[in-house]
Amino acid sequence: MKHRTLSVCAFLTVSGLCRESLAQSPVFFRISSDTNSAITATANWNLTWTNATGTGSTYTLEWSFTTAGLATGGVETVAYGSTTSLATSLPMPRPTTVRPAPSRLRLIPDGTFQMGNSYLGSGPANPVHIVRTHALYMDKCEVCFDVWNDIRNWALTNGYADLAAGTAVDTNHPVQTVTWNDCAKWCNARSEKENLTAAYCSDAQKTNVYRTGNLDLQDSWVRWDANGYRLPTEAEWEKAARGGLVGHYFPWPSFGGTATSHIDGTMANFNNSGDPWDTPEPPFDVETTPVGYYNGSQVINGIMQGADMTNGYGLYDMAGNVREWCWDRYDGNYYFAYATNAWPDDPTGPTNGATRVLRGSSYLANNPAGLQCAQRYDNDPTNSASDFGFRCVRGL
Repeated sequence: MKHRTLSVCAFLTVSGLCRESLAQSPVFFRISSDTNSAITATANWNLTWTNATGTGSTYTLEWSFTTAGLATGGVETVAYGSTTSLATSLPMPRPTTVRPAPSRLRLIPDGTFQMGNSYLGSGPANPVHIVRTHALYMDKCEVCFDVWNDIRNWALTNGYADLAAGTAVDTNHPVQTVTWNDCAKWCNARSEKENLTAAYCSDAQKTNVYRTGNLDLQDSWVRWDANGYRLPTEAEWEKAARGGLVGHYFPWPSFGGTATSHIDGTMANFNNSGDPWDTPEPPFDVETTPVGYYNGSQVINGIMQGADMTNGYGLYDMAGNVREWCWDRYDGNYYFAYATNAWPDDPTGPTNGATRVLRGSSYLANNPAGLQCAQRYDNDPTNSASDFGFRCVRGL
């Protein structure tokens, strides 16, 4: 659950490298913790602080363009996690290259994280390994049906002739029954509609934007440095889902330290969880919740529903609701390929494989263990199902 206790708020001063001038717009950082903490060093855009307890202290790093924003809550979280030693050091986003996220997006900061999960045994989520991904923006919610339709309606008159209609329980629920290819094309349409550079091309020369058909896109056909939208890689998705936490199973602290218990319908949408959409109505056996439903302020029949289940990066529904398509091809033994070697930065997955990765599980899941951040799924990229959806990332 997102940390809110601010027993200590340490503000970086100008001499402590709290800001850098960018078009006359300084950027200010704030660190807060649940134990006594003190900033001790800032060098080469690394912030170091000490805390009284060492292991297990939670922290939140936020930024704003004004000191008034820090004081009034006009901030954005750029890092969140738990300490593993008395001193902690993190790279700060450089305001020359990273600005607070645009509307409906959240910043996922640069840095390393522990990918995988030992609880899941010797299966495809093992071994646990360290991966670095660079900073990017991610949709704070799964793509909902009204946003899908807005982009799709534009796309159908701008060269995207076969973009699927999709389905949904309602306009504010996540779009469902979309294929991986649909999502890739939709990302391009969203980019072009917003005058951004499309990421996916239909050729190795990267001269043609991918707009039609069910192409088997290759890694080399992607403009990875584009500022437009695309599907997250599997590593980007899991890092975002973890929200800066280390050693936890779910997108929020694992309650009681267990991998299967204490998860219910007030926290995530899965089958028989007890959330209000567990009561079946045609055409679905059970239903999705609205995107961002678990924000601690939903009222149904006069009763407050759910807790604030955003994770440390301010993302909703990284567990349950709909499974989310990722870029990568699926290989159940892929993690073992780098078991004894350092992983490359920003891995984009295996070069071979007929299926693509899905993450996050869904409202159809019967076991809450399937909602863990490390759990991996796959399906044919031309298939759709009632629990297949997605969210986008965007380059900086």
